[in-house]
Amino acid sequence: MMRPLRNERGLTLIELLASLVIGAIVLAAATTVLGSVSHWFATSGQRAADRADVDRTMQALAAELGSASRAVYFDALGEIRYVTGDGVSVVYKAAVFDETTGTVTVYRFGDASRFTDGTVSLTSRPGMYAAPMPLGGNLDSIVFEIQGVDSGTAASNGELIEIEAAFQIAQVTNAGVTRTSLQPERRIVKLLDENGAN
Repeated sequence: MMRPLRNERGLTLIELLASLVIGAIVLAAATTVLGSVSHWFATSGQRAADRADVDRTMQALAAELGSASRAVYFDALGEIRYVTGDGVSVVYKAAVFDETTGTVTVYRFGDASRFTDGTVSLTSRPGMYAAPMPLGGNLDSIVFEIQGVDSGTAASNGELIEIEAAFQIAQVTNAGVTRTSLQPERRIVKLLDENGAN
């Protein structure tokens, strides 16, 4: 025989509404946390990629200039010309900064007799610049300076070349707005001496 049910109650309407509100609050908090974690992963990945680009560009410039035995820089042109080679085979090169694209490109410089001529530039004599090799981008500015030597004067025998660059780094805020900030970088490279050593 079945006994009648007593004191067994179901959920009241108030209890049901309270559980729905608590569930909605927990769901909203979980969504916010998930959005923040997702944003953090996305921006940290972009920061790592930007940092890798900066390092790659500066290391490539340092490697190029570190193998040079002579160099001359031109402030007004945003360019440094340098000579590499083993004494038997000599190569004249120029690293040129392009403000419009924010890139540095290395070219073979075609006329050794015009190596220190500051009137020659990529825009005035493009035929003297061959075999472009892009080194990197996202640059806002770059300055080459040979310590103790004026712009337009050739240097050699272990002089120090200072490379100062400002890279544009994208940063995304929590609101999803992308802002660009400048990250300064500086490297010092020593020219090879007459014996081919740094």
